[in-house]
Amino acid sequence: MAKSIIGHDNYLEDATVYASSSPVAGYPVANCLDGRTNTQTAFASGSDKFITFDLGSTKTINYIGLAKQTLGTAVAVLKISSGPTGTGPWTEEDRFENINNLGTLMFKVSEFSTRFLLVEFSNYSSTMYLGALAVGKYIEPPVGMPVGFTQPRWGDQDEIRVNKTRGNEFVGMSTIDKPKAATIILKDIETTWYDTYWSDFIENIKRRPFFFSWNPDDRQGENIYCWPVKKIAAPKYTKKTRCSVSLKVEGIV
Repeated sequence: MAKSIIGHDNYLEDATVYASSSPVAGYPVANCLDGRTNTQTAFASGSDKFITFDLGSTKTINYIGLAKQTLGTAVAVLKISSGPTGTGPWTEEDRFENINNLGTLMFKVSEFSTRFLLVEFSNYSSTMYLGALAVGKYIEPPVGMPVGFTQPRWGDQDEIRVNKTRGNEFVGMSTIDKPKAATIILKDIETTWYDTYWSDFIENIKRRPFFFSWNPDDRQGENIYCWPVKKIAAPKYTKKTRCSVSLKVEGIV
């Protein structure tokens, strides 16, 4: 099974917006940087739009995540570039074209290091919306999801309510929308990997959502922007230096 990737380190949380294109009124750039998806940034169709960031210090980047976005509908090209200053000159590090899904995106980026970052949207044909934006360095668990794993897109939790008369005649029905659900399972991993990566990850997700792509190489469009559900389970030892962990999450696909 292909290995998954987890993006919980988001450098944009502490970054400064150096400059940006003018967003649609009422949809400021700050809306895509607060981690929430009920507020969005929007750029009108037309010329290319951009946001440049000062990360504060040189950071190594290998993923970009976008949630509650409409790049697919707008037929946008996403580009990410580095530069020596907030005004460039810019070196394109990676680009993503033919984006054909809405919702949550998580891309592996050709790894690079920079302090100043340019995120650019080009060639789009309608107003583009973006709820959450993240860049950082993902962690890659040493094992893939096990057989029987339910990928997030299939994790339907919607509740169906059926209305009936006292005589048990059907009157109607309604649906209560619920977030998608999945359980991230890592079986029989080294405890050194747990101590190095997983424990820090767990502390971070107590404060903010994260991006998860269960098979980024073969099922690139199947990602989730998610958060833990209630109590986070403790690791279970399988051998002296190995353990298994599981994490139930809900989120937006």
